[in-house]
Amino acid sequence: MCNDYGVRNATGRTANQIAELMENVYTSTFKYGETKIDYYCGITQEDVSDNLTRHHITRYLVAYQCENAEIAAEVETILGQKGFNIGDADGGNGGNDQSVVVYMYKITEDTVQ
Repeated sequence: MCNDYGVRNATGRTANQIAELMENVYTSTFKYGETKIDYYCGITQEDVSDNLTRHHITRYLVAYQCENAEIAAEVETILGQKGFNIGDADGGNGGNDQSVVVYMYKITEDTVQ
C-alpha cells in the first residue's frame, strides 16, 4: 500500500541520511517566499491511507518507510531541528511503535494538521 502514495523504502538508512534526502526534496520543490515552516513533517503507520485522509491530502511530497519506529521518530526530530513544521514539538511526535513512515507535505488552506 505504501508505494501507491509515493512512499519509498529507506530501510537500512540512518535517520540522518533519511532527513537529508527529505530536505533535498524540499530544496528542489519549494517556491520563492516559502520556508521550511510551510512544510509539515510527521510519522505514521505503514498503511498511510488513514493519515492522508486525516490531513486532507492525496499524496505526500516525500515519504520514507524506515526500518523501525525509533528511526522514524528520530528523522522527525531532526527535521524539526532543521526548521520544518512538526506540530507540537513539546507534546512528542504522536507516533507509536507502528509508526515507521516519515512524511512531508506542503501545508495549504485545505490541509489539516
